Amino acid sequence: MIGQALSIVFHVAFVLMLAPLVTGFNRTLKARVQTRRGPGLLQPYRDLYKLLRKGMVIPDTASWIFTATPFVLFVSTLLASLLIPSIMVPIRLPWITFQEALVSQIPRVLLPETRLPAPKTAPPIVLLAAPAA
Repeated sequence: MIGQALSIVFHVAFVLMLAPLVTGFNRTLKARVQTRRGPGLLQPYRDLYKLLRKGMVIPDTASWIFTATPFVLFVSTLLASLLIPSIMVPIRLPWITFQEALVSQIPRVLLPETRLPAPKTAPPIVLLAAPAA
C-alpha cells in the first residue's frame, strides 16, 4: 500500500518536473528547424519561477469562478496525466531464449526452399455500360 502511494507521488513529481522540459525541447526544436536561435531549453523553468513569484490580481467584481478556475485546470490536467502509466513494472513474458531461436531457424537453413504454386489468373473484369436514355 505504501509502495503504491509512493509510486503515485513519484509519478506526480515526475510529470510536474518533466512538463516544462518537454515544452522547452519543443520550442528549441521549432526554432532550430526554422534556423533561429530560439529560447534555451530551460526557459520554461525560468518562466514558471517568475510566474510563481507574482501575486494574483483579482478584480473586485470577479466571482469565485475566477479564483477557482486555475486550480481546477491544474488538478484536472494532473489527474489526466495520472491516467498514463509512466513507470514500467517488470513482467515475466514467455520470451524464447537465443538458443531456442537459433534451433528454430536451423530447419530453414538446411531444408531446400519449396516453391509455392503459381496463383491462378483471375477472370477479366467486364464493365457494362449503362443504357443510353
